[in-house]
Amino acid sequence: MVRLSKRLQTVASFVTPGNTVADVGCDHAHTGIFLVQAGISPRVIAMDLRKGPLELAKENVLREGTEERIELRLSDGLDKLAAGETDTVLISGMGGPLILEILKKNIQKALAAKELVLSPQSDLEGFPEGLRNLGFEIGKTGIVKEDDKFYFVFRACPIENGENRSTVKECERTFPVPEPAEVWTEYLEKEKEIKRRVLKKLEADNGEKASLRRGELYNDIRRIEDEINRMRN
Repeated sequence: MVRLSKRLQTVASFVTPGNTVADVGCDHAHTGIFLVQAGISPRVIAMDLRKGPLELAKENVLREGTEERIELRLSDGLDKLAAGETDTVLISGMGGPLILEILKKNIQKALAAKELVLSPQSDLEGFPEGLRNLGFEIGKTGIVKEDDKFYFVFRACPIENGENRSTVKECERTFPVPEPAEVWTEYLEKEKEIKRRVLKKLEADNGEKASLRRGELYNDIRRIEDEINRMRN
């Protein structure tokens, strides 16, 4: 069985068992191969914009004997996927804004899926709000630490007329606490320290912008401390 990084193992674990999957930006198709080998998904459409990685993906698929369950497509985002063709749309390893742009470009195809499994590797601020603006609600949320960096994984479901069309029970109208709790707490501690360092640098600046920024940082730190205390109690 193909071996995945800790981050990609977490991403794969968010796919609802039995779902067919469109792996957008599949790179070398390792995640797709794992999904079919582990019995999580019966069929994967692995898509990538670039010919080079897709050729390597083909070699990996053939080597692992998964060619009957994995179809490879040269595709810019969801361009070559038909609406409703797979149950899950999986996108990982890209920045948050790019993931949102891919979904927005083919929004009807994205909304036709039962679930999205998304793992932005950067630019997370505004990502949950961006998903909601596109018509999705975030359900289960995970966080993983790998090579001293934190990564988030989201399962999101389409909303139609205010109702969740998915049968995935985890999809709620709220933003759930990322799991596991201890990694989430560690992430919060790190974020608090980063904001404190920025705040310290602004202490000598008496300008209006610096004053406003200090107020924002104070509020952010207070919210983070409240969340840490809530997690620990």
